[in-house]
Amino acid sequence: MTWLLSDILDSPIEKSYSPLAYEDVGREGPHRIWQLHAVPMRGRRGKLVNGDQRINLSYMRDRKLVHMIRDPRDISVSHLHYFTVSNIIDTLVWMGGEDHEWNLGKPVEQIFADIKLDKRHEWIKQGWSAYVSNWESCSMEHSIVFYENLLLAPKICMTELMIELGFDVDEERITQAIARQAFDAKRKQIAKTLHLRLYGPKIQMRNLRKGIAGDWKNYYTRREAELAQEIFGDMMLKLGYIKDRKWRKQANLPPRD
Repeated sequence: MTWLLSDILDSPIEKSYSPLAYEDVGREGPHRIWQLHAVPMRGRRGKLVNGDQRINLSYMRDRKLVHMIRDPRDISVSHLHYFTVSNIIDTLVWMGGEDHEWNLGKPVEQIFADIKLDKRHEWIKQGWSAYVSNWESCSMEHSIVFYENLLLAPKICMTELMIELGFDVDEERITQAIARQAFDAKRKQIAKTLHLRLYGPKIQMRNLRKGIAGDWKNYYTRREAELAQEIFGDMMLKLGYIKDRKWRKQANLPPRD
């Protein structure tokens, strides 16, 4: 989304700790694009985003916010590969939140110790479902984009988003930006310019692993599905990712390990 907005608006992406957020292509447009992993908060702490990854809404009155939502089952698979967690169960527990206990998996503290990861996003304390709820109750006006809709119909999705954000719609520019920022095109471009990228080639290419929707079906057994239902079931139902609680049987997954 940061790449698409930057390309469509011909405006630079501000540097970020995320290796995929920053793209230095010399754009000089009037806007500034940020990628943030944060939850909204009230109050005045003197920063737009403070150390515990909370967006200070006091600083957002003149800014436009886009909240991207993705199927948490696919997020768990991304965590597995990007953070090199040992198994899906542990990634699900991690996404369930630090203050919760689940029937399966290690304690969150042990998971972080195993992968030697010190930096934690604020939503890890709450869990993914609470994080989404936090944005749902956010009083600050913001746009919502479902990752799966962006994959399915990128031109429609970005055209609707431009209108919602109050920008002029240039259909040809949107079409060209989508082509330039397509997964395969981007992977080829990054492979040729790894020496110009942040964090080194391994992390860059690991970020661009697949990007498809529904990949969780290639990794889940009934055991992972049962835990995902326990942790995310109500929110997945609310967001429309599942039709009912029988999805575990309907997915035709392998038996529990």
